[in-house]
Amino acid sequence: MVRLIFAINYKAYETAFNERSLDIARAASRLSSRYQGVRIILVVPAAVVGRVLQAYEDVYVEHVDPIDFGAYTGYLPASAARLIGAKGVLTNHSEHKMVYRDVEKVVKAARAQGLEVMACADTPGEAAGLAYLRPDFIAIEPLRTAWCSSCTGLCPLGSRLARSQAKWLIGLRVWIIH
Repeated sequence: MVRLIFAINYKAYETAFNERSLDIARAASRLSSRYQGVRIILVVPAAVVGRVLQAYEDVYVEHVDPIDFGAYTGYLPASAARLIGAKGVLTNHSEHKMVYRDVEKVVKAARAQGLEVMACADTPGEAAGLAYLRPDFIAIEPLRTAWCSSCTGLCPLGSRLARSQAKWLIGLRVWIIH
């Protein structure tokens, strides 16, 4: 049983698009087979999903848009993320925030395509709102603190939960590395 999740976000650094992206994927492959209780998710730009999949299979795309196929230049629908081989999507990252109704559309579209969803929140309050959408994971990243969660609970990384939030506590942890 997976008890710990590391989500490694490639972002749009040069290393996401060069040979280093495959080095990270190969390392993730070695480590995931070595540590059975740890799941490593690589969160990559859509442009390199196929390349990273050559070395590692647990790959999410960094962002999808709340649209389906059509005349939307520069957008990425969830259905396209599935076609390029992604296992899931990251949505609402602090560097690419979305309004709640758009996050809801992304979660529904991703689910319809059989994709997992990791939704990001800046605060525990935002995470509580996102929990109603039932993503697979909610990553909470307050400015000075790293938090983690699943859709049913919050786990602090180096911080205390308020008593009102303690009822959400479960054993699954998500760490986003970026």
